[in-house]
Amino acid sequence: MSKCILVVLGGDVNILQLKEICSKTEDLMVIAADRGLEALDEAGICPDIIMGDYDSVRKSILDKYRDRKMITFDSVKDFTDGEAAVIRAIEETGRDSEDDCKIVILGATGNRPDHTMANLSLLKKCCDEARNAVVLTGNSRIRLFKGPADIDFYKNREKYDYISLLPLGDSVSGVNIKGFKYDASDLCLVQGSSRGISNELSDEVGRISFLSGYLMIVETVDQDNDYR
Repeated sequence: MSKCILVVLGGDVNILQLKEICSKTEDLMVIAADRGLEALDEAGICPDIIMGDYDSVRKSILDKYRDRKMITFDSVKDFTDGEAAVIRAIEETGRDSEDDCKIVILGATGNRPDHTMANLSLLKKCCDEARNAVVLTGNSRIRLFKGPADIDFYKNREKYDYISLLPLGDSVSGVNIKGFKYDASDLCLVQGSSRGISNELSDEVGRISFLSGYLMIVETVDQDNDYR
């Protein structure tokens, strides 16, 4: 990646993956949301911006980074620290003239399903602002697209085994799947159905296209990719 804004939230963070992203990115800005600072500290990575009400990060860790830019919120608020950090990332990409600037979000998932669902829904905010954003876990890549859209997959480039399609909203219409184990034409995916789960790329090149709605694409392997 040539330009990346890395947002580290307070959920599960694979430290080896975090280090790899930072080492392979030429131009990097790092935003820590509250307890996300602890993962960065463990990885030996200094954030550019720290945001939060600091109710979950250890004070001993926070005190080490008092010289960094800190944005502090009251603990009584109507948004999460993660949402504030993603909004800041959107603002920072808006200041950049490069079209290939990507927002990468780590620590979005964990043992709080409410926070996990809220964090994944933040991809819609990025999508609506036409930002290139992705949530990464140790074994998954999660992206959101707004129709109409065409997304290509290349077997020699992909490291994920399974590709699942989930509508964010009532439905996604006009879904065409080509080059996969389970192809489909003019499919309508609706909430409350598992129709789009666990497909696999079969051809050298596969394509998923759809006409309308918000489609979440989750690419997964059974175990962590190279981070075992």
